[in-house]
Amino acid sequence: MIQYSTVVSLDELRDLSSAMFGHRYRLELLAALARVGSDEAICLTPLARGCQVLSSVYYPSLKVLVTAGLVRRMARTRDDRRVLYART
Repeated sequence: MIQYSTVVSLDELRDLSSAMFGHRYRLELLAALARVGSDEAICLTPLARGCQVLSSVYYPSLKVLVTAGLVRRMARTRDDRRVLYART
């Protein structure tokens, strides 16, 4: 019987992301988008803080996903400076 370890370090996750998607941070972004409900969105700032990186590391992957039509940028309100992204 094969046993799988469910504990993976952040570095191991990023190595896997690099091998699978060609970008170290794409898997983190995809996981965050997958975790939110279909009527919810994510903000890159809290995601980046939680993963201890700058939010700019997600921009290349986000651009690819938006261009492919898999993610959309949500409209901002005047009193909310956050930019939210939702899966389509």
